[in-house]
Amino acid sequence: MTRYNQHRCYLVLFLALISGGCSEQKADKVASENQRQVKKYPSCRIEKTAELHFRNNTEKDSLRIEIAGNPCYEATLRILIKTKNGKDLYRYEAPFKPHTAVPWEDIEVPKDPEALINRILVEGPKASANLPPYLPKEEFYGKYYNELVIDRDSYEHLRISGRPVFWHPTHYEEWSYVVYDEKQEKGIVFMKGGL
Repeated sequence: MTRYNQHRCYLVLFLALISGGCSEQKADKVASENQRQVKKYPSCRIEKTAELHFRNNTEKDSLRIEIAGNPCYEATLRILIKTKNGKDLYRYEAPFKPHTAVPWEDIEVPKDPEALINRILVEGPKASANLPPYLPKEEFYGKYYNELVIDRDSYEHLRISGRPVFWHPTHYEEWSYVVYDEKQEKGIVFMKGGL
C-alpha cells in the first residue's frame, strides 16, 4: 500500500470517528481494505549468492544478487561481484521493476523476483570464447542485437582469450556484458544489447 493510500485510510477513519458516524462495520471495512492492499503489493527481500570465475579462469569470486524493497514493485536490484577477500570488482544497482515484463500490479512475490535472480545466476557467467565474431556496427546489431563499447581489436583479443565474462539484464529487453579489466582492477561493460 502506498503511503498516500495508507494516510487516506487513516484520514477517512479519523473523520468518521470524530463525526460520530463511524460504525464498527465501517471501521472493519477500512481495516480490511488496508490489509488487501498490503497483501496485493507485498514487500520483498530475496538474495542469492554463488561463486563464479570473473577475474580469471583459476580464482573464484563471489556473486551476490539481491532484490529488496517495499512494496516489491518499487524494489532495487543489486548485483555485486567481489573477491573472496571482499574487494568490489563490479557493482550494478537499478530499480527492479524495469527488469521484468510483468505489470507491476501483477508481480507475484517471491516468484517473479526469484525467477529474475535465478536467470542471472544461470545465464550470467559466460566465456569470451563463445562471443560472436566481430562484424561492422550495423551488421553486428542486426545479427546479435548487441553493440560494442570497446574497439574491434580489444573485442577480438577478448573473444580469442577465453576469459570469463558476465551477462546481466539492464531492462527486460536490454542487457550488458561485463569483463574484468586488469588495469582498472574492476569489471567494465564491453558490450550492450537490446531489442
